[in-house]
Amino acid sequence: SSQERTPSFSEASVSAPPSYIPSPDIPAGTYVAVAPLPVFRGDPGECPDAHLARFDRVCRANNATSTADAARIFPASLDADAALWYELAAPASSPPPWHAVRAAFVDFFRPPGAANRARAELMALRQRPGEAVNRYHLRMQGILRRFPDASTDIPDAFLTSAFVHGLRAEFQDWVAPQRPEAL
Repeated sequence: SSQERTPSFSEASVSAPPSYIPSPDIPAGTYVAVAPLPVFRGDPGECPDAHLARFDRVCRANNATSTADAARIFPASLDADAALWYELAAPASSPPPWHAVRAAFVDFFRPPGAANRARAELMALRQRPGEAVNRYHLRMQGILRRFPDASTDIPDAFLTSAFVHGLRAEFQDWVAPQRPEAL
């Protein structure tokens, strides 16, 4: 009887080139659609800072590393009210400078009181049972990244106090007497 032979994983991987080797057909600096663009609609509750962070990650993954690339691609990440905002705000001839687009986008779509919300989230942040201190610190950094402009208005003493206050008791007992001056 004849048996069909199924190629093994190693045999299959030998026949195809690894995906991380650049293709000679794609010039350096060319946008390669590896990760899909995030979409921002401008709906209430959407975070413009989170959209920009995702957009930056996708651009890097897709080899769009220049500010000119970002300015050219950004409108494709907008839909609904956000797309209308861009059409009304941007000059028709060419994409405006990326730093200006970012600033205008955040100014228009970030709800008022971002600094107060950032402070409230930081004060409410608590280390979870079983959570390592570095993971807790990472969550705090995540809050600060969601409010980048607001975080510049938050003094180091406030950040340090919020961090120590949110630690589990066994860590607070060790850290608080040391009176750390910075996060």
